[in-house]
Amino acid sequence: MWKNVQYDVRKPMAEERRRQKVLVLFQMTYVGAPMIYYGDEAGMWGANDPCCRKPMVWPELAYDAERTAPDGTAHEPDEVGFDGDMHAWYRRLIRLRHASAALREGAYETVLCDDAREVLAFKRSVGEDTAVVVINTSDCKQRVALGELRCAGMWKRVLTGKAEREVVELEAVAGEILVLEKRRLRG
Repeated sequence: MWKNVQYDVRKPMAEERRRQKVLVLFQMTYVGAPMIYYGDEAGMWGANDPCCRKPMVWPELAYDAERTAPDGTAHEPDEVGFDGDMHAWYRRLIRLRHASAALREGAYETVLCDDAREVLAFKRSVGEDTAVVVINTSDCKQRVALGELRCAGMWKRVLTGKAEREVVELEAVAGEILVLEKRRLRG
C-alpha cells in the first residue's frame, strides 16, 4: 500500500466526513452487530499498515500535525485532533440503536433501493415497534413513497424529534438521512 504513489493518505475532507456519517447511520440501523475500528469514532484516518497503527487521539491532548506519508515523503500538514462532532454522532446513533428493539433485533425489509436516484429505504420491525430508514445520497431532493407503511398513529423523526401522522410519502433533501420510528403505546 505505502509504495503506491497514487494512494492518498491525507485527512478526509468535509464531504468525506459527511459520507462517513451516512455509513455510520447505515451500520447502526442495519441488520447485524455494528463494528467500529478503534479511532473511527474519534475522527482518526488511515488505512492499511502502518496507518492502521496510529496511536489513539484523545480530546484532552494536543497533537502535532501529520506531515509525512507512511513511506516518509513529506506532504502538506494535516491537523490531528479528536473530532468531537464525529464522536457525538457515533454516541447518538449507538444510543438510538440501544433504545430501539426494532433496530437491534427487528426483521429487515427493503422498502426502496433506487440506484438511479441514489436512495435506499428499509424497514426494521419487531412486535409492534417499527423503524424506517431513508438514506438520500443524491444531490437533489427525493420523494419516497412508503406504501404499505401507511397506518394510523404517530411516527417520530428520530434525528429531529418531529412527530408526523399517517406517513405516506417522505421528502428527503439532498444528502438527508431520515429515521422514523413507531412504537405501540403501552397501557
